[in-house]
Amino acid sequence: MAGSGDAFGHVNNTVYYAYIDTAILNYTLSRGITLSGPRPYIVRSSCDFYAPITFPATLEAGVACWRVGQTSVTWRVGLWREEQLCAQGDMVSVFVDPETERPVPLPLVVREAAEAASKVQQLQQELPEAVSKVARIKEQLQSELGEAVAKARAVAEELARELLQERQRREAMQERPAQDANMAKQLEELQEKLVNDLMASEARLRKEESSIRQFTSDQAAQLWVSVEDLQAAVQKLTGSSPSQPKVGRELSVEEVKQFETVRVTPPAA
Repeated sequence: MAGSGDAFGHVNNTVYYAYIDTAILNYTLSRGITLSGPRPYIVRSSCDFYAPITFPATLEAGVACWRVGQTSVTWRVGLWREEQLCAQGDMVSVFVDPETERPVPLPLVVREAAEAASKVQQLQQELPEAVSKVARIKEQLQSELGEAVAKARAVAEELARELLQERQRREAMQERPAQDANMAKQLEELQEKLVNDLMASEARLRKEESSIRQFTSDQAAQLWVSVEDLQAAVQKLTGSSPSQPKVGRELSVEEVKQFETVRVTPPAA
């Protein structure tokens, strides 16, 4: 590339065509097209420039049969510096018989390469649609995956709730015998307390009954003494024996109640 720069230090645009022509020539020679057979003559060329090339630089060229006719082929060449596309050129070659200087059908190797390039071009044309289709499929799969994840999460939560309820039920069943035993013990203690309270109440009632009987007996004895005294006083005053009650007989409660209302007034002296 030395000596091919312009006033700006860039490779002159006309030199790009030389690079493109050299790349096409090397491509055809590598495919078995020799100078002894049909020769490709350049009949038209064009180039689009994307980035300047400065010295020193190492270029890489990519060659493809872009369009195919009966006797001509359009070559497309890309010139790359590292990963940057610097220029892209198209050249139309017509294959000519070196003796007659007349166009001849394309060599088989060139046609096969052109068909492969045509398939590549078709694939490139179909690529955006394929990418779009893949994007739609991806979006649909993501949506379905999201729904599946949501359903799986709901099922997992439901299973977790059921497991929790089952565990609580089993724990309750395990605790119930202990609760029943505790309740039975409490009932037994309550029954024992009630029995003790009844026995204590019965003892108190018996004691009170005994006290009442003793009190009644004491009161009866006192009344009996009073009756005897009254009888003696009446006998002394009247000189006769009273008709009731007989001395020496124990008074009943009914008789005692009757004598409680008796009022004796001794005569005046």
